[in-house]
Order: sequence, then C-alpha cells, then structure tokens
Amino acid sequence: MLSLRARTTLAVMGVLLAVLAVLVPSVTAILRHSLGEALDERLAEQAAYATGPAAGKLLKNYPGVPFEQRIPGTLFQVLDTDGRPVRGSTNPEPIAGRIAVPVARGQSGPTYASVRVEGMPVRTLTAPVNVIGFGRVGAVSLGLVDTTEATVGRVRRLLVGCGLLALALAALLAWVAGRAATRPVTRIGAAARAVADSGDPSRRVAASGRDEVADLGRTLNRMLARLEAVQGELAGTLDAQRRFMADASHELRTPLTSLRGNLDILARNPGMPRAERGAVLAELRAEAERMSRLVDGLLHLARGDAQVGRDERVAVDLVDLAAGEVARVRRVAPAHHLRLDLPDRPVLVAARDELVHRALGNLLDNAVVHGGPHVLVTLTAGGGRALLRVRDDGPGIAAEELPQVFERFWRGPAARGRSGTGLGLAIAVAAARALDGELSAASRPGETTFTLRLPLAEAPAWQEPPDRSPRATRL
Repeated sequence: MLSLRARTTLAVMGVLLAVLAVLVPSVTAILRHSLGEALDERLAEQAAYATGPAAGKLLKNYPGVPFEQRIPGTLFQVLDTDGRPVRGSTNPEPIAGRIAVPVARGQSGPTYASVRVEGMPVRTLTAPVNVIGFGRVGAVSLGLVDTTEATVGRVRRLLVGCGLLALALAALLAWVAGRAATRPVTRIGAAARAVADSGDPSRRVAASGRDEVADLGRTLNRMLARLEAVQGELAGTLDAQRRFMADASHELRTPLTSLRGNLDILARNPGMPRAERGAVLAELRAEAERMSRLVDGLLHLARGDAQVGRDERVAVDLVDLAAGEVARVRRVAPAHHLRLDLPDRPVLVAARDELVHRALGNLLDNAVVHGGPHVLVTLTAGGGRALLRVRDDGPGIAAEELPQVFERFWRGPAARGRSGTGLGLAIAVAAARALDGELSAASRPGETTFTLRLPLAEAPAWQEPPDRSPRATRL
C-alpha cells in the first residue's frame, strides 16, 4: 500500500500530466492556425500586387527573366488560359497543380493550396489576371515556403521538454513537501503505537501551531489524558473490588466458622442436655441471621441500583416515610428515644420508594446500634432539595475516621465489638447516589449527624390523598 507522501506525489504528477495533455495540443493548434493565417495574408497581399496595376511591369519582357524571381522570396508563375506556365518559366510544371486550370479559365476565384515543391512544403495562391493592353494572360501562382509545421514541431518539443522538466521538479517538491507535512503525522502515529504497545497513556504528543495536524495532536493528547483518567478510575475500581471481595470473604469466614463449630458440637453430642442444645441452636440462629444480613447487604451493593430511569421513579412523601421508619425502629429498639421534627405539609421527592426506605432505614439502624440513646429525625425542604437529618447523641466519630464511614465493611474501633456488618452506611450512600442525591456526615464529641439530600419532585399532576398513610404516587 502506497504511503500518503507517495499518493500525494502521484496526484501532483497526475494533475501536471493532465495539464500538459491539454496544453500542448491546444498551444500547437492555436500556433498552427495563427501561422497559417499569417502566411495566407502575406500571399493575398502579394497576389493583389501581382494582379493589380503593377501586373504590366511584372509581365513586361518576361521571356528574358525567370518569373520565379520577379518578386524576391516568392515563387511566381504566370499561367496561360490552359493553366500552363508561359514560356520563359524555369519550372515547366504549374506549382499549384491542377487547381490552377479553373482559375486561369475564369471558372473560380483565387484558390489556396498546400503543395510540395522539390520536397519542400509550399503554400500557394492562384489568382486570375487580366492586363489592359497586354491581353488576357490567365492566372498567376504565388508560393511561399510553408514553415508552419516545422515551427509547430519545435514549439511542441519545447513545450513537452519544459513540461517534463516541470513535472520532475514538481514531483521532487511534492515529495519533499509531503515529507515535511507528514512528519508531525508520523510522530503522532509513533506516539499512538507506543501507547498501544506499552499500555501507558501518560505519554503526550508535541503539538504546536494552528494547522490541522497540530489540532489532531491536541485532540490525541486530550484523548490520552481522558484514557489515563479512565485507566486510573478503573484501577481504583478494580482495587476497590479486590478489597471488597477480601472483606466479604473475611466477614463471611467468622459466621461460617461458628456455624461449622456448632454443627460439629451437635453431631458429636447427640445426647446433649436440652438447655445446652438450645443455647447452641440460638447461636446457630444468630449466626445464620448475621449471614443473611451480610448477604442481603452484599446483594444490594452488587446490584448498585445506579440504573434508575426517570420512568421508574415515583413521587414519595418523605414525611410519611420518615414517620413509618421511626415507628419501625421504635418497635425493635424500645429503649431508645426517637423524636420527629417534620413539616405539616407533604415533602415530595422523585425517587424509588424502596431506595428511600433503604437509605433512611440504614441511617436509623446505624444511629440505634452505634449512637446514643436519643435520636432526632428532622426534615426540611428548600432550594429544590429535601434535607433529611438523623442526629444521635453518641460518642461521635473522630475527625480522621469520618472520611471512612461510608466505606464497605469499615467499622471504627469503638464499633468493632458491636453487632453489624459494616455495610449499612455503604448501602445508604449507594441508594442516595442512585437517586441523584448525596449523603454526608458531620460529627463532634457527643453528637453525630447524617444528612440525606434528595431532589424535590416537580409539580405533581395528582391530588393529595386525605389520609397520612405512607404513599408513593407515580409522576
């Protein structure tokens, strides 16, 4: 396959060859026509002189002087009425040939002809003549050596030679210019190959100037920068997945080990006392429930819930939802004091009901397990967003630990001895992101607050139901 430089050079040569193919025939045709017209005009002027008032002087005493010399530089013959040269002519044959006969007899007017005399091309003009006082002679033939074709041939050779020289120079210049023009493209190609071979998108291409090649280089650099960023994100994601799998394996190993141990105890002691057997079964049930919660949390995180289309969302009233979740937590944790600070009117967000339940439920469960005995849930709306806050009066989270609270399986030193999987807050923040919202945490000694921000729903095209039961109405 030809290179771009070779194709460019061939294209330039093809254009020049096409120009030469049109130029040479056109110039030679125009030149031939112009030279022929000039020769015919000269013959016409001499014929007018030979057949006009001076004809008597030209013909007087013609036997002693050859007629070919009566007009210098011009072949000259006097023809009788039969078209034959009169006596005294050095050329016994008419130079115009048979076409002179009808002219000499008065049957046609002046006639041009191209003939050869002694191997030389001659252009002739035969015209009738009648001299007063001398009698009718017949006609005169004038001839001039025709150098038209010789001149045209020399010009053609000159044009072809100059054209071939110009073609060679143009090909050389096109080759050199093509090499200079494709050098940046070659560098870009080499850089792209280096990136492809090494897999390292941190390399860049030198791109200076404002031409198309420089713009291509800058575009490639932007693409490489984006590829480098994506590669970094992918590496981070893969590292997070590896850590996630390692943490999941570690978290599952403990309950599985306990289950195996307790099952072995039951298998080795079939006659175990009823009380001890009940304790072992209770521990098995607790470990199974822990594994169930862990697997359920892993399932939620694996699904991600990130692909939530607008058509899947509904208008959810956060007032009713918060009241329902708080009522649930009060039943399972009666020792805690949960208070609500909710507006009197509905606060609607465009969301999926189960995702909002998952986010708020995990925040409340986290406050009950790791916070203090008092939990306050507040709801406000403004600026196109709803703000749902869960605040507890627990010991708080250290400032250096606060950025890690949403990581999977992360638990602070104070929380490692308590029940839980370390996935609750990770599930809550994943649900918030899936709803185009965000979850943040703030803490100080004696107080920790989690704030869930969700976009408010647009003006709904439905009527508010009269009751205050939890509801989810499709937009």
